[in-house]
Amino acid sequence: MELLGNRGWFAPDPGTVSTAHCGVCGTQMLVRRNVFGATSWAEALGHRKHLHDRFICPQYPRAWHRRVANLMSSAMEETDRVTRKRILKKINEILKKHQ
Repeated sequence: MELLGNRGWFAPDPGTVSTAHCGVCGTQMLVRRNVFGATSWAEALGHRKHLHDRFICPQYPRAWHRRVANLMSSAMEETDRVTRKRILKKINEILKKHQ
């Protein structure tokens, strides 16, 4: 788990990344190369597209994966050390159950 890592998907420039692991669960990500499209909601809204590689964790659609990603965001924003520790413990419990 990487609090500052990807959340199960990312879209680097074509050919710049050979393999990647999910920042949520550590699973090796699947890749589609040379995709032409938007990489964010802002680009989609602006009808912008560009060439990129698309990496996605095979676990990304699962509810537990989304829960861990949301908890990771909460842990990053949390200022109370005790609460943050509880969040991180919960994350580790969920990951242990699904590994």
